[in-house]
Amino acid sequence: MGIQECYLQFLKNTLQNIESSIFLNEQEMEIAKTSQPNDFILCEQQWTEKDGFYLVHCLKIPRRLFSVKVHRGDSVSDCTMSMPHPNIEQRLVHFPQCTATDQTYTSQHAQTTPEPSHGDTTEVCQQQTVSDLLEKGVSVTVVRDFPLGTLEDFVEEGHSLHSTLPEVYERRLCILALQLVLGLQQLGHFKVINRQMKPQSVTLVWPSIMRKEADSNDYPSEMKRGSMNTDTFKGIPMITVSKEQTDNERTKSEICQTSWEKWGTPRLVLKSHFEDEVLQEAKSQEFQLGTLLRYCLHLNDSCSSVWKVPQGTPYTQGLQWLVTQLTSEKPGLLLADVVGVLQALLWGPRQRLFQQNQMENSVLSNWLLLKRSLLVLKLAEKGLFQDQPGLDWEDYLCLQYLSLTDPETMHSITERLGLHDFITPA
Repeated sequence: MGIQECYLQFLKNTLQNIESSIFLNEQEMEIAKTSQPNDFILCEQQWTEKDGFYLVHCLKIPRRLFSVKVHRGDSVSDCTMSMPHPNIEQRLVHFPQCTATDQTYTSQHAQTTPEPSHGDTTEVCQQQTVSDLLEKGVSVTVVRDFPLGTLEDFVEEGHSLHSTLPEVYERRLCILALQLVLGLQQLGHFKVINRQMKPQSVTLVWPSIMRKEADSNDYPSEMKRGSMNTDTFKGIPMITVSKEQTDNERTKSEICQTSWEKWGTPRLVLKSHFEDEVLQEAKSQEFQLGTLLRYCLHLNDSCSSVWKVPQGTPYTQGLQWLVTQLTSEKPGLLLADVVGVLQALLWGPRQRLFQQNQMENSVLSNWLLLKRSLLVLKLAEKGLFQDQPGLDWEDYLCLQYLSLTDPETMHSITERLGLHDFITPA
């Protein structure tokens, strides 16, 4: 095996390791499915009444954080994707609402609340669990990820960033759009169709927040609607929400951009079910995606007469081209094509490569080998020096692109879709 084959295998192994850190293994999945409501302990109070999410941990599954989604009534069925995906919501277990005649959860909560091993029983006995939520007449679903924002939050608070730092905003948009398409592709494999793509139903998860570390320095002091403190006894992050912070519109409006700056690239997560949608004829996924991209580029603003779309970034022309192609009467692109377009916009190849070379597979092959070698060096540097920050989720997406693509695919994307005509130097 040559050096380049070794590099490629190393990149693929790294990709699998990153994914395995997100997914629950078989043992953890089995424990989660067989756990009782009182096994899931609320880290703190509800994030907001609108969101209906609680951050929880399970003593049976250490070093993992989950969230519970609260449902009014009991209309949500247990629906778990048979193949986990980073960009698809993974449901672990569903607990129906507790009726007046059903005392199962209540008795279990009273009898089997976990005892701590450190002697101080008072604190643990006073902790609330999912059982306390069920007694309020709601049903809950335990899911893998805890969202801190939505795509709608990103777009609405991004007006200022888009006008002052358009390249930063549009690059972030490309990263989110890429994950959105990857998630839609996965749903398509399971014949799940999103009939109405709503930005408020697309959630953003910051992987670093979900790492259950004991070091309090890993958790920032301020968050969207409150602050995250660390219980030094267990290293569990606890979200504290005050009315003043909840009412502070400035704090609320900075969640996505501030979180991006502090904790890096978020992971976009799509719902795996759409039980709340009215049955209707679904428009094509491509058309809905184009409409959503138009919204994300602030092209639908009521103040469009005043708002001017920034020009001159490496991404503007490509994103607008995508919107045009996807929203035409007969979309000229498939989701797989959109993935290639967004990857090329983010990581190349760039226009200058074709200014000096013929667009041949050999040129693209050499470019790909160079990029893989540089990425291996970057990963090695992060592994050798402890003061280096960990891998960002954007690093994962780049790793996925460079380890799974091939010169033929890149040639098809750049030539057939004409990317070499509008990809500008970064």
